[in-house]
Amino acid sequence: MTQQPFSRPGAFDLSGFQGAGGAPAGGGAADPAASSAYAVSVTEQNFQSLLESSMTAPVLLVFFSRARAPQSGQLADDVTTLSTEFEGRFLAGLVDVDAVPAIAQAMQIPSVPLVVVVLDGRPMPLMQEALPIGELRTALTQVLQSLTTQGVTGRHQPRQTVVTEDGEP
Repeated sequence: MTQQPFSRPGAFDLSGFQGAGGAPAGGGAADPAASSAYAVSVTEQNFQSLLESSMTAPVLLVFFSRARAPQSGQLADDVTTLSTEFEGRFLAGLVDVDAVPAIAQAMQIPSVPLVVVVLDGRPMPLMQEALPIGELRTALTQVLQSLTTQGVTGRHQPRQTVVTEDGEP
């Protein structure tokens, strides 16, 4: 039997990320993921493990650029807020395309903002516009309810302890 080359629609090559150095650049803005235990700022170093965590529960990748599209930065902030409200029903992966352009290129991101849901390691585009937080909450509720009816009921564990403004964890 002849071995066929690996080809899977929707898959992307992450081999170029091995040994990539450099700290994530935030474009001068504070790290939005620091305000939620269910949000992660995506780097080349943690991208693969973030995708692997989609085997447990959905991961929402939010591609944004505060410099190119300020509304996309607000979307990242809003998804971070909602990740806390939904208490682990999804993990928000915040991808600053200016800080980690290799990830945006590997995922063939056409423009920002873009939200991609990753489930079982498979990315699926969800939305390409920055919705007001109320509409975003409604849309995510509907998506998660649909996934629940399909048997997706897992939850993510908190990634970090969040310290509130009054100094309490």
